Amino acid sequence: MVTVEERVARRPRAKAAAVLALVAVGTLGFAVVSRGPGAVLGLAGRRSAAVVPGARGLAPGGAAVAVDLLVSGLDPRAGDGRVTALAVDAASLPLTCPPDAWSLAATGPVHVADGEDQARVPSSVTLTDDAPAECQGVTVTALTATATVADAGGHTVAVPASVLSPLTVAILGTPGLSVADQGGQVVATVTPDPAAGTGLHYAVEAAGGDGRWTAVCQLTDPAPCATGQHTGDGTRVRVSVRKGSFWRRTSTVLTL
Repeated sequence: MVTVEERVARRPRAKAAAVLALVAVGTLGFAVVSRGPGAVLGLAGRRSAAVVPGARGLAPGGAAVAVDLLVSGLDPRAGDGRVTALAVDAASLPLTCPPDAWSLAATGPVHVADGEDQARVPSSVTLTDDAPAECQGVTVTALTATATVADAGGHTVAVPASVLSPLTVAILGTPGLSVADQGGQVVATVTPDPAAGTGLHYAVEAAGGDGRWTAVCQLTDPAPCATGQHTGDGTRVRVSVRKGSFWRRTSTVLTL
């Protein structure tokens, strides 16, 4: 049985052990600098910035989304036909993401049932490569358009059309970045945002004492980038990701 005197005697030794443990951790360099989105974590010989996640959806250069297009105002006597042109209406879109940022195409025929003046047409929607950055995060509940429909005899008519499902535009996330000492040189590694999809372009940049940023690696897939900069020179490193012509995000700046 441990007496009160023995417990009191052990307390200084326990405190000393805790202090030694903290010193050991500090010597190894396992110190957290900050947390949260874009947090910078510091380890001995290595610093990193976390990914800031984006959101999935339509994006420049991304895959087409299959939708049903409801075409109305058809002549029931005209029979089946095909959509020869589609012009997206500005009224169904926010000003920041105009019609020319959208590409709507019919992928199937116009089949008109007996007595009906409308038809569901298989279609697809994509965002153009030059879609503005302001399109990000937009949700369109009912994309409308004017369809030009040609019947079997070649006669055409312009009629209203609408997409029967809501459409959401993606948000480009910020890639993660880590820098480490490899043989006295700063090596940068990019961590992609899993929601970003394909068609990405990464630019790793470095800035020295003159403050001028220079691209040291251009990547289409994340890979280690030897910056050519010496460890300990105070070189700053960052990475930017681009999707399409105008969507861009830049990481936290790291120094090693």
